[in-house]
Amino acid sequence: MAGMAGMASTSTASAAASATAAMNGSLATMGAAPGTAACSMSMLWNWNTINSCFISKTWHITSNGGFAASCVAVVFLVMAIELIRRLQRDYDRFLLARWKLRRETGREFGSLPHPAEAPAPTPTDRLLGRTRVSFLGRRRHVDGFMPTLGEQSVRSLFYLLQFAGAYFTMLLAMYYNGYIIVCIFIGGYLGHLFFGSDSFLNLGTNDLGEKTHCC
Repeated sequence: MAGMAGMASTSTASAAASATAAMNGSLATMGAAPGTAACSMSMLWNWNTINSCFISKTWHITSNGGFAASCVAVVFLVMAIELIRRLQRDYDRFLLARWKLRRETGREFGSLPHPAEAPAPTPTDRLLGRTRVSFLGRRRHVDGFMPTLGEQSVRSLFYLLQFAGAYFTMLLAMYYNGYIIVCIFIGGYLGHLFFGSDSFLNLGTNDLGEKTHCC
């Protein structure tokens, strides 16, 4: 009886070990196509190249050339974010310049007089000017600039592209791959080098007198 019990316990242990090995093997190859190696992912700092995966299992690095192309793509992604920020600043300057031109030529929507021709505001007018609130926020003053709904829609599209690009970059950084993170830094440097010189205007303020900040 003792021998049969020993054999039974040995068989049970072997079966458990086999099941554990099979489970580990299935987890190791999860997401891998038949005949290919599994994705190598880590939540700790790493310098993995071959068999690295990013975002999804379709972004599976199988060669050094593919990894190099991914690094270049990351650099251009971050540079594109800086380019979109530059385009939004240029668009804001365009809107402001067009508004100033219309105001100076007396074509500011046909409702508000030119500031030089406007009557002196009364204390009540000044109070109303300070407390007037629009749907998108407080107006600057009675004859101040406010983007139209269409103009704000374009500005919001620029913001959406920046937000989506920054979020995608954050997801890439969460893989803690040293090469990818270095490429993110390089992209940020090159992006600001080529597209960020205009932010130096007016000692860090834009044409409306507001401080300009990144992110």
